[in-house]
Parts: sequence; C-alpha cells; structure tokens
Amino acid sequence: MSCVLRNSELSDAQTLWLRKAQLEGFPGKEKDKRLLRFSQLLDKDGLLRVDGRLRLAQDLLYDTRHPVILPKKHPVTRLVIIDAHEKLGHGTGTEHLLTELRSRFWIVKGTLMVRTEVESCPACRRQFLAKPVGQKMAPLPMSRLTLLLRAFERVGMDFAGPFFAKQGRGKSRMKRYLYLFTCLATRAVHLEIACSLYTDSFIHAFVQMTAGGRLPM
Repeated sequence: MSCVLRNSELSDAQTLWLRKAQLEGFPGKEKDKRLLRFSQLLDKDGLLRVDGRLRLAQDLLYDTRHPVILPKKHPVTRLVIIDAHEKLGHGTGTEHLLTELRSRFWIVKGTLMVRTEVESCPACRRQFLAKPVGQKMAPLPMSRLTLLLRAFERVGMDFAGPFFAKQGRGKSRMKRYLYLFTCLATRAVHLEIACSLYTDSFIHAFVQMTAGGRLPM
C-alpha cells in the first residue's frame, strides 16, 4: 500500500526542519551578533524571518517579503541550496542561484555558501567549471638554439593572402600573395610579393630574397 504525502504534511515537515536549523544555528537569538543587523520577526510557526523594507509590498508573497533566516554551514541550509540548485539546473551560476534562494530564505554568508556548493557539485565541476589542460610545448629545434653569425642562414616560410593591389597607374586590381621569410635564430622578417602560389612564383620570390634586391617581374 503506497502512502502519498499531502502538501500540508510536506509543509509541516519543512517548517519543523527549518525551526530546528535556527535553534541549532542561533542558540542565543537575542544575543547572537550575526542577527543584530536584521530587523527580525517571529511568525506563527516560530520561524525567525527578516522584517525588511518590503513589509508593505502586498503584491509580493509573504516568503519574499519576509524570508526565513538560515545559519551558514548547517546541514539543513546545505540541503536547501542543493534542492534549489537541482531545480534550476546545473550551470546557472552563483548569482542566479542566490537570487532564487533569497525569494524565500536569507542565508547568513549566503554568497560563500552558494559558491561552495556550486563548486563542489560533480556535474558543474565536470561540465562548466573544468579548465582545459594546457598544451605542453615541444623543445625548440637545434636550428633555433644554435647561435649563427649571419641572419637568414636558416629560415622558415609562410604565405598570406590573397590581397588585391592596383597594377601600375591604372585602376585595375590584381590578386597578389605575400611570402613571409623569418630567420629562425634572430626572428628577423623579410616580405616578398608574388603573383601566385605556383612553384615558379615561389622560386622567383626566393631568389629575390637571397639576392637582396628585386628582379624584374
């Protein structure tokens, strides 16, 4: 025979545990320094609530106008945070979760408590808080480490483009490519312009670079 709990029974159980959390978290309510900054009120169920500036906002729910005060680092407080976190979904963030909680509860040191629970959530840590592993760089080749007396004795090369440039004094725009030569030892850079990416165009640009002057194109 299955037993289904009614809403009133669930509400009474929640009130019981909240009252127990307040009794254990604030044993001396009148002298507790953590409660001095709150304007407090005691409701009909014996729960300590915040009596703030929303007292006259009749359009809001009673729980929103007078949220229940909960102590930090208490098991009941932790369960309240975990329940709200699971209902909102993982990856919602600390501020969003804290805003949702404050519609019913006011947790002492709430930002710290919520951040701690979010960062300790296995699903959030795996999907949203995990940091990618940094790439391990390979050792530099000998050509980069050997001190050479002449620049561009060992070079690396790359292409860029295409770029559109004007040909002569006319307005026609021609497609051109940029050949980049870099010295592996000194990191000096030499640029050459070529008409295409064909082999003969590269050889022409390479000869210009090694000759130190420009050849007729």
